[in-house]
Amino acid sequence: MTCRKSNYETCLHAVIDSSIAGSQKPADIVSIENIIKSLLEDGVDVNAHCSAGETALYRASKGGRENIIRLLLEAGAETTGSSCRSLYAACERGHTQIVDLLLRHSADPNTFSVSSALRTPMRVASSDSLPIICAVQKGYIDIVNLLLKHGADVNKQDKTGKSALIAFLALMASRRSKTNQVSNPSEESDFNVLKSMLLAGGDASMLSRYTGQNALHIASSFGMCDVMTELIQLGGTDCNELTSSGKSALDLAFEKGHEEAVELLLKSGAKPDRKISTAFSNRSHFSYESTMPLLCAAVKSGNETMVKTLLKYGANVNESDEKGNTALHLATSNAVIEMLLNAGAKC
Repeated sequence: MTCRKSNYETCLHAVIDSSIAGSQKPADIVSIENIIKSLLEDGVDVNAHCSAGETALYRASKGGRENIIRLLLEAGAETTGSSCRSLYAACERGHTQIVDLLLRHSADPNTFSVSSALRTPMRVASSDSLPIICAVQKGYIDIVNLLLKHGADVNKQDKTGKSALIAFLALMASRRSKTNQVSNPSEESDFNVLKSMLLAGGDASMLSRYTGQNALHIASSFGMCDVMTELIQLGGTDCNELTSSGKSALDLAFEKGHEEAVELLLKSGAKPDRKISTAFSNRSHFSYESTMPLLCAAVKSGNETMVKTLLKYGANVNESDEKGNTALHLATSNAVIEMLLNAGAKC
């Protein structure tokens, strides 16, 4: 049976569109489903796609029409190839039951939302992503768990260089920053998803092309100690791994003033004698960067807790900055001076 419009849409596309448009009464939905059954029995091409690359299954998935999707699947609708976008559409709209249905009919959770044959510059920039990354960014935790169950790759990066694991860490960090709960445990559901991602093979050490950071870098920069512990213990992350710009997790936690995160990293093997670049402004308002050991930077900032912590985990008390100043030369607090002298600082 052939019935196509100028944009290559079939009668099937049109009928499905009518089921989505506006609010339909139950009787209308049943009538539409009967029409679809008749079209399928008459041999309409269930896998035909229009000029935009959309199949009937894609339209129904996007519109949340589960019963129609069942009819299409029974008639041989494909969930792979050019029809892979159906899964992404269901994820994007939060249709959990439809995501489950498509996955049980062999939809591939690791296929990009736009097939290579349909890619245009506009589509690549806006929607060429992965189903699990879409679900993570939308906050659809049930869908994320379904995709993981069916083998979604949490390390696979989209065209922007972002993986599901990195996207999820960014989501957790965003939620915490809005509630000012950076030091409190994650909500149980989020934490369970993180564990599931790590157990599914999530590589917490892998750098994202999007941020140049790995999962531990993100968690450290936000002081998420419970997440950091999970990444180190379950994810096996190396605390001394550097970002693409050459910073460690310890550097990031220190720069943001996360004292508990700094101690956790040092306790987990982070090197206390790292040197960091610190920006300063002089009296003439000229800005410049100075490279100095973390201990010197902590002393210069007047953070006694950081100084104490770094000394506790073996920071070299006599290491100097690029001008030859040791921590003792930079100290202005009697309490800090006493700590440094007790740790063996040389006058």
